[in-house]
Amino acid sequence: MLYSSLFNKERFKSYIASSLQSRGFIEVEPDDHGLYSGYILPKEHSSFLWNLAWLSFISGVYAIIKGHYSLAPVPFGVWLTSLLYWRNPEPQSLLRYTDIMYVFTALSYQMWRSIGAQYANMYWIVMAITVSFYPAGVFINSTSSWLGTFCQGVLHIGGNIGNMILYSGNVEELFPKIPDVELNHI
Repeated sequence: MLYSSLFNKERFKSYIASSLQSRGFIEVEPDDHGLYSGYILPKEHSSFLWNLAWLSFISGVYAIIKGHYSLAPVPFGVWLTSLLYWRNPEPQSLLRYTDIMYVFTALSYQMWRSIGAQYANMYWIVMAITVSFYPAGVFINSTSSWLGTFCQGVLHIGGNIGNMILYSGNVEELFPKIPDVELNHI
């Protein structure tokens, strides 16, 4: 009884809505299918995430500057798939599933590559905290689309902070360099 009175979903939802509105964020109610004019998020929210996707472009450029050419496709790919999806975030689109699969594959590849890296521990801590915002965002989105969007935004921000940390140090090469062979000794 105490739990239900303290954590009343409608009271919490009302508090969140008024709190966000006082800061200029307008909470939009979904339709009967849980969509916003056919999209997974309201246009204002998806525009926010589209803008955050540009952080991945900056991470990609930083990877190149630091000489991590085999890691640069990770943030550049996330940048591209995010821009394409968040422009028109339809719930059952090929772009959505491409974005999700690319991010999952790229994150797995980069975490594997981070093993033995100079700043691996710091990278893993940042990524563990960042990735925890995904299930939180899915859960919270049913209460507040802005808070759910904020959690998705933390994925973009935290992921790119993690990228910068990893790219700032030494990361083992994907393919070891082949030593030069002198042909006159053959």
